[in-house]
Amino acid sequence: MKLFYRLALIVVMATVIFLSGCSSNAPALRCAYQIGDTQTITFSTVTEYQTWVKMPDKDPTDPDKRQTIKDLTLDRTVESVDGDGNAIMNVTFKSVKLVIDTNVRNDPKHKEYSNDGDKFLSDWPKEPKLVGKSYKIKIAPDTSVLEVIGLNELTQALRQEIKLKDGDEFSGVVSSLIDENEIKSVHEREFMKFAPAKIAMGKPYVKVIPIPDSMIKAQAIRKIFTPTASGDMIEVVSTIEPLYQLPEGMEEPEEPNNFGQALIKDKSDMQELEIVNTGKLDAVTRKQLSETIKLNCVLILDGDKLGFGNQNAKDKPKGAGGEMFTTINSTISFEAK
Repeated sequence: MKLFYRLALIVVMATVIFLSGCSSNAPALRCAYQIGDTQTITFSTVTEYQTWVKMPDKDPTDPDKRQTIKDLTLDRTVESVDGDGNAIMNVTFKSVKLVIDTNVRNDPKHKEYSNDGDKFLSDWPKEPKLVGKSYKIKIAPDTSVLEVIGLNELTQALRQEIKLKDGDEFSGVVSSLIDENEIKSVHEREFMKFAPAKIAMGKPYVKVIPIPDSMIKAQAIRKIFTPTASGDMIEVVSTIEPLYQLPEGMEEPEEPNNFGQALIKDKSDMQELEIVNTGKLDAVTRKQLSETIKLNCVLILDGDKLGFGNQNAKDKPKGAGGEMFTTINSTISFEAK
């Protein structure tokens, strides 16, 4: 049973890996930036995990639960635009909220970081305020973030604000929010990044994405994006197909670097994997856009495959090792207007 709970924690951590009028020939899915333009963007993620164990002739355990909610509101102002349409944007935090609720073995816990105007709350020590702080990005018309500018200066200013000594680090909340990869995930929109130079309404475009360092059996995911016209908006909906064999020429993803992940990848089953992406871009202004990504899946770990059913007795019946179930539901939402 203890190993089940340790593996459940690995599931939670590793799945984080899982863990943007037109005519029949639409223009490219590209933003048009102009100097002085200001947008307010909202970015939100809600991720929920539930894990429970079912043993033969016993009631299932109460689910262990973990929910993480992150809400960001940012102002983006275009400072310059180059000949390729790439913009330098100044990005300023308007409000930040991170909430983690857990209930493990019927022991509920709540932790929160929030900063909205003058209001500030942190259940973590050594965390500065973010509202009013800024960084810059160089962003392409397809929303790819080409460069994040000013992170070192921002980090130093935040350290000085809370008088953080040399060798000391933030508790983890703020440092995760100003991480370069995290910043890219806030501003980049998949349905635009992966779109070809020109699209046609109703004609899908496809992107194959490898899954590195994961416990999921699939080697990659094929995402199929289908654009349609909806008034002045171009709407793109995508679905996925898991690939258990990589396309020819695609580099092999890294193998899990953690024993528990490798074990789960080898022994577990994945059911009901679903990822649906819905993106919209105003085809007239090419400024207002939104995207929602929803992920749902179930991971099942069979105790017999791990040898639990054979512990201390070779003649134990099939299923004696029990099963561990983990459901993952995640929603990512972005809006710029």
